[in-house]
Amino acid sequence: YMRFANCSCAPNAKFHEFGRGSQGHYRVKVVTKRDIQRGEQVSVNYGWYYDPETLEEVRRQAAIAYTKDLGSLNRIAQNVRLGAS
Repeated sequence: YMRFANCSCAPNAKFHEFGRGSQGHYRVKVVTKRDIQRGEQVSVNYGWYYDPETLEEVRRQAAIAYTKDLGSLNRIAQNVRLGAS
């Protein structure tokens, strides 16, 4: 299952595209680059956005989440500054 693949700059696996899903985005699977040892974590490089539409959607969702969380982030920063004084 892909949800158990960790991110790494030196991954032992990679994403491999194999068609498109119902929304037109690429479908991908994890393919190992070498034999994985027992107990070793499977890792991939998460920078896998193959198509511009997916990359744009990820950026849009990130901006929405950041905007939604900005007030909380500012409160946390303020509390840290007050605690450091």
